[in-house]
Amino acid sequence: MAHPDCCGGDDDRDPLACPVCGERGHGVDASTATSFVPAVHLDEAGGGGFWFCDTPGCAVAYYPPGGTPVFAGEIDIAVGIKSPDPAALWCYCFGITRQAVRERMASTDPASAEIARRIRAEGCDCVTKNPSGQCCLGAIRALEAG
Repeated sequence: MAHPDCCGGDDDRDPLACPVCGERGHGVDASTATSFVPAVHLDEAGGGGFWFCDTPGCAVAYYPPGGTPVFAGEIDIAVGIKSPDPAALWCYCFGITRQAVRERMASTDPASAEIARRIRAEGCDCVTKNPSGQCCLGAIRALEAG
């Protein structure tokens, strides 16, 4: 189910285990795959589509069922949830980094509150801007919760 403040992007396909780490990833919309998966890999999915591995320690970003995984280093944008870099984006629609989230954790206006306000006011495009294809609010709220 999509986050109520966001554009959606959740996929209703069953979770599929990452071929490298074994954790279950989530299916991504075709527009997410075409936005991030290098063209050389797009045909590997056939009609089955791609899944996203959001396990931080795993180098895989996307994988098609039974196909070759696409590693995070192969896509043109850093995958914030997989990168330890404080400057890594966690909100791709509004350019908010991991460091910015952490700096605002103790404030009365945490990053998640700003993002929720901006989504309501401006909208968002998580499906094509966030490599996970999903709204960042869940991941940012988890980071804020420690």
